[in-house]
Amino acid sequence: RTVLQELGFPDANADTLAKRFRDARMPNRAAWFRRLAPLSWKMYSRASELALPGMFRYLDARVRFFDGAVERALNAGVDQHLFLAAGYDTRAVRMATSEAAARLTAAKMRRQQKGGSGNGSGRGARASVASGGGDSAKFLGRAFVKGSAAATAAAAAVTSSPSSFTSPFAPRFFEVDLPHVSAAKRELVDSVLPDAERWPRPAFVGADLLDAAGALRALEAAGFDASASRPCLATLEGILMYLPPRSAREILRTVSTLLTPGSLLAFDFVVEECFATGGVGYEGASRGADGATTSSPPPAPSATAKTCPATDSSTYEIVDVPKEAEIAFPTYGLVASSVAHHGEPFRSGFEHAPERHAALAASLGFKVQELLDAPKVVETFFSGKKCTGPVSDYMAMALWEKL
Repeated sequence: RTVLQELGFPDANADTLAKRFRDARMPNRAAWFRRLAPLSWKMYSRASELALPGMFRYLDARVRFFDGAVERALNAGVDQHLFLAAGYDTRAVRMATSEAAARLTAAKMRRQQKGGSGNGSGRGARASVASGGGDSAKFLGRAFVKGSAAATAAAAAVTSSPSSFTSPFAPRFFEVDLPHVSAAKRELVDSVLPDAERWPRPAFVGADLLDAAGALRALEAAGFDASASRPCLATLEGILMYLPPRSAREILRTVSTLLTPGSLLAFDFVVEECFATGGVGYEGASRGADGATTSSPPPAPSATAKTCPATDSSTYEIVDVPKEAEIAFPTYGLVASSVAHHGEPFRSGFEHAPERHAALAASLGFKVQELLDAPKVVETFFSGKKCTGPVSDYMAMALWEKL
């Protein structure tokens, strides 16, 4: 996610902490990068783009999609945010700022003026999240044209100087990951960002998302309010495609049990057509007429097949990409082969056709608010400009609302 920043793309994402986290975790690589002359660095990055066509644009747009979901939720007064299987992502630290608190304050003031509870609940807040919030300064300035003096002052403060705005509200961010990953993340944050006042910490929650009851207990122990009056935003970024199909769906079921009606779930996925006949990392799963996943034997090993360990007792064969996928998604084969070579193959995908995707969401207790393929997301977040080069057209992003 740092490549387009370092190449000087004007519309690159604003994740200024990712490079610091990366360098702390991989100091030798960071030193090597620093020794590269600017021209050499650009040549290296261009070569990487050829090896992984479209991946950098997709990753950059993905950051901005999920950042936007958080901003929109804050603008709607949603004060609880779940970052699930976040790994070493920076969002829960990077976005827990005074500007975020100012957005939340502004939203709660709006709701109080309209007679709402001010706690982020209710249809008004949910509709605002689904319909989008836009740029914070412009959005807040518009929203308070007819507001009270206090609300107008809050809007003016965040518009003119969001970093210095003092808010009575603060969003509650929860990062949920496996216990050892959560502990390592906490150590990394404390090492890279020792100033906890400037960089407020999320609640680091060690839990297995395949254990819904255990995850809920761990979250509630960390202060999460699971009552029906407190909808929240949950995100699953860059995780589901690396899980076996059964595990990926089970995590979505867990999320469904954690969320109250009106809550939102944002996630990204590989389209299932890439696995229709056994793609890279195929687990041997097929779908019945009702869309459910059923087990079937894996494809017979080929002479050139490789295997990699799975998260359960199965093994995953790296087989040829289906011809249908090669035709429909020209950039998929190279990227899928590359991630498989590094031990993290794509293992599952989800329905992308609107009707089937809606059926999937309904089966898990959600309805679809947004469904975007990666090219559309890239076009949106690069100011509508046409990007040169390929885009990871086999990826998609979704925003669901809990029913």
